[in-house]
Order: sequence, then C-alpha cells, then structure tokens
Amino acid sequence: MRSTNLSRVVLSGFVALLAMGLAIAVSDWLTGTSPTMIVSASNNNNSNGNGNGNGNGNGNSNNNNSNKNANENVSTAISTDPLEAVVGAQPNAPDTEVFWMDASHASSTTADGVVTLQWVSGGTVQVTEDPIDASTPTPPLPAGLKQLRGANLELIPLSTPNQVNLILHYTDQDVASNGVNEATVTMYYYNPVAAAWLHIPGATTDTNANTVTWTNVDISIFGSRLTRVSVLGGS
Repeated sequence: MRSTNLSRVVLSGFVALLAMGLAIAVSDWLTGTSPTMIVSASNNNNSNGNGNGNGNGNGNSNNNNSNKNANENVSTAISTDPLEAVVGAQPNAPDTEVFWMDASHASSTTADGVVTLQWVSGGTVQVTEDPIDASTPTPPLPAGLKQLRGANLELIPLSTPNQVNLILHYTDQDVASNGVNEATVTMYYYNPVAAAWLHIPGATTDTNANTVTWTNVDISIFGSRLTRVSVLGGS
C-alpha cells in the first residue's frame, strides 16, 4: 500500500513539473519572448567581483606606477654643474619645460609667458626652459641695470645648421616697479666662464609690445647647459 501511495506522489510531482514547464512555454510563445534561463546569483557575484576587482584594481595600480615614474626625478635642487649653479638653474624643477622645435613646431611660448622661440630653418632644436623667480640666484648685474624678466635657457641643435629667433617678454608693471627707463631696456646673457653679462648687440626692443627680440641666435653661445638670458634696463 505504501509503495502505491509513493508512486502516486512521484507521479503527481512529475505531472506538476510537466504542467509548470508547459505553462512557461505557452506563456513565452504567447508573449514572443525567448525561453527563460535562470542564472546562479553566486556566478554573477563572482563575475562582477573578478571583473571589477581585478580589472579596476590592476588598472589603477598601473596608473599610479606610471605617475610615480614620471615624477620621481622632480626636484627643486640647484644644478650640481657650477656653470649652471651660478644662475640658480633647476633642471629638474616641476616648472622646467623640455620641448622640441622644427618645421612642424615653428613657434612656442613657455608656460610662464616669458620666452617665445621661433624656429626659422635647419634641423630640430631641443629646448629646456627653467623659469626664474625671486628665490633663484642671479649673478651680480652690470652697474646701474636691473633685471625685469629672465629665464635659464638651453638650446641643443640635434642637427645643423639652425636658425632660431628668441623673444623675451616683460610687462609695464616690471618697468614701473623697478624704476626703469623703458628706452634703456635690452637683452643680455650671462657668460659663466667669463663671469660677465654680455649685451646682445643685435637685440631689438618693441616698447609697445613689451618684447626684446634676438634674431638668428647663435645657439653655440648656450653650449650644453642652462644659460641665463634676461631683459635688463636702467633708470
């Protein structure tokens, strides 16, 4: 009797499952949907965990490494080269810029707005510009002259010959605050070997545009070091 009852229970369960499946199939057919699939929630959790955890985690880690590598040489230390140290050159400072100029990049102005370089002809020139500020040492100036603006600049020709124009910018405020007669404003560079400021005889001053231009710069003057170029003027 028990066996008969058990058989009936099993048969009833099977019929119920068959009826449920038939009902789902009919419902899908009537609504036009594809058969329903039940996916394990635990599998979804694993998938999301692996994808978000490993993907985003590793990605961020790589980005941090890249940023660290890019910044590990940043330093405000004065150069160990005595010929650069005399002008307070900081070759690895955060605001030091390094860029290249050629026919495709014929004009460039530095981020601080002090230096504009114009590539005229020849091959590629590598430029390094180290801005100067109040904390940057300046060699003693020629008697009666004051520095309005300046930069520590290095120009390295990667091929020759090269022709480059150098333009230094200053402001009316620079002139007024230093008590300078703008008619005296011109360009000098500092020669660390001679320990002297040398005037650029061909430099032209535009007092309307507040610029001093050195045309066809002799790049060899700079050598392979940061050299101070400045706008100087007297009273």
